[in-house]
Amino acid sequence: MKVLIQLSFAATLFLVSSSISAQSSDYEKTKAEIIQALGVMPEFVREVPKQLLPMAWQHFTSSNNPENKIPAKYMELIKLAVSAQIPCQYCVHAHKVNAELAGASEEEMKEAVMHGAWVRHWSTLAQSTTLDLNTFKKEYKGIVEYMTEQAKK
Repeated sequence: MKVLIQLSFAATLFLVSSSISAQSSDYEKTKAEIIQALGVMPEFVREVPKQLLPMAWQHFTSSNNPENKIPAKYMELIKLAVSAQIPCQYCVHAHKVNAELAGASEEEMKEAVMHGAWVRHWSTLAQSTTLDLNTFKKEYKGIVEYMTEQAKK
């Protein structure tokens, strides 16, 4: 039994070391892709743990995929509004620049941020009460039905 446990442990160590070697290779490949795409390995990206960088880079690039259904301008306005509400000065800066590059005007950016602020405002109010969620859903359904009927007139 002791030999079996030792063999199992040795096999596990071998698999882990093989995995670490593959992760190191994936890290270097991903790092090269980042430098190719951005011209530099940004400091904030260097903060990502090495074993997680390939996954983080895949996520980063997929969120800017041209096949996304939301156009880049609106995606960046959403990201800007969320960034302002987190709040994250780094994200606000990046997404403001990106929104400008995607064609958003200063007024559109201000409006997006204000809509984000209003959602947070009303959410804070609703979350701080004893309002029942099912009651809210029922009332909201009635509001939508009423407004739909009014729009038909």
